[in-house]
Amino acid sequence: MERLIDLDLCICFDNGHYAAANGSWKQGDRSALDFLEAHIDHIPYLHFKNVSGEIRKMEMEGALAPDDPRMDDIMCDLEDGIIDYKAYRDLLDRLNFRGVGIIEQDCPHATTQEAFEKAKKNLAYLQKIHLIQ
Repeated sequence: MERLIDLDLCICFDNGHYAAANGSWKQGDRSALDFLEAHIDHIPYLHFKNVSGEIRKMEMEGALAPDDPRMDDIMCDLEDGIIDYKAYRDLLDRLNFRGVGIIEQDCPHATTQEAFEKAKKNLAYLQKIHLIQ
């Protein structure tokens, strides 16, 4: 991603995948927030996701192989993961972010109805913490 930014290209920043690859397993992990702050001038689009601390910890400890089926659940509902979305909201406010944010959830085994319920839950959470209206 940084090589693309070095080429002066803009990116769609998926904070969940970034944290899953670069963050810790602890609640309040700031890896995605720090990247966003450092590169805000090249990030007009955001994907809002979150990472299960429990799955990330097992992965970091070597208890999960990359093809372990439990890795399918590394992305979790926005309010349940390692990224603090209230801190994320505050950062976006401070940076005066005016780009586009998309709530995206990886739920590969969900039915259409289950995916819809997750989407509604995540939307309600972001509205509750006033990240979106």
